[in-house]
Parts: sequence; C-alpha cells; structure tokens
Amino acid sequence: MTKSILTEEQKAYLLRIAPNRFNKEITLLINNKFKTNFTENQIKHYKKHNKIKSFNDDKLKEIKSIQVAKYRKVLPIGSETVWSDGFIWIKVKADPAKWRLKHHVIWEEFHKRKIPQNYVVIFLDGNKRNFDIKNLELLSKEEYCYLNNKHIIFKNSELTKSYCILCKLMSLRKKRKI
Repeated sequence: MTKSILTEEQKAYLLRIAPNRFNKEITLLINNKFKTNFTENQIKHYKKHNKIKSFNDDKLKEIKSIQVAKYRKVLPIGSETVWSDGFIWIKVKADPAKWRLKHHVIWEEFHKRKIPQNYVVIFLDGNKRNFDIKNLELLSKEEYCYLNNKHIIFKNSELTKSYCILCKLMSLRKKRKI
C-alpha cells in the first residue's frame, strides 16, 4: 500500500473545497491552511488517483466557448471578431448567425464574384491583418498545398506572388499532360 501525501484531515478539506475550483486555487488553499508546500502537479495527480472531481481546463474551455458563442450571437451584422485561429471574421447574417472570413468578403466584393469551390484566398505576406487587395491571392487548394509543403509563403508579398504564379503554371502543365 502506498503512503498518501495528504493526511485524512487534508483529504477531507480537499473534498470540501474541490468542486468549482481549479487546481491552482485548491493548491493555494491547502498550502495556506496546513502550512504545506504542495505543488499544483501533486494536487492534480492526487485528485486523479483518488477520483476527486473539480473544474479543469476542458470545463473552462467549454464555458468560454459557450460564452463566446452567446456573445457572437447578439452582435450586430457587420461586427468583426478574432477567432482562435487568428483570422478576423465578419458577421454577415443575423438569424441564424453566419460569420465569414473578412479577407474572403473583401476579395469577393472587389472581384464581384464568389470564391470558387476548392479555392482559397491567402495573404501574400502572411499577415492576417493586411487586407489590402494587392495582398490577397486566389489559389486552388492544390496550389496552396504546394506552397505550404515547400514552405514558400514569405513575408515579402512580391516573392510569394512570384511563387503563386509558378504554382499556377505547374498546375496548368500538370492538367495538360493528363
């Protein structure tokens, strides 16, 4: 039988304070009450081994995603927000809420046509905040994959544009061979 790191009194206290608290807070409370030096990791593993439930990062992410979803639902059309992928999204429809990538909206408005299926719009300089139409390029997914696989998207938009043209030529050549 392995020796427990917590006394029975400490365990009873942990069981009482664990619900709705994170490991960091639980560790701080136990250390302050019992004048101990437990690490957050020790408490985390003790809880796991003894099947003691409390808040965890997954629950926090779930709560935050619900709050964000509710927040995004009430925003007016035209609102912009940055999602976890780092891209800026624009609300284009209210009910049901519909969001689109800002650079897609800008590209489509400028070119007065929809982005074709199996195509993507990229930032030539890699900057997700540079919405200058000269910095947005339409590529097939095949061309985009080639750019990514060869790591040839640069901060220099002119250099990336040159490689985009090369990818398009290679794609045309490949299609003609078939």
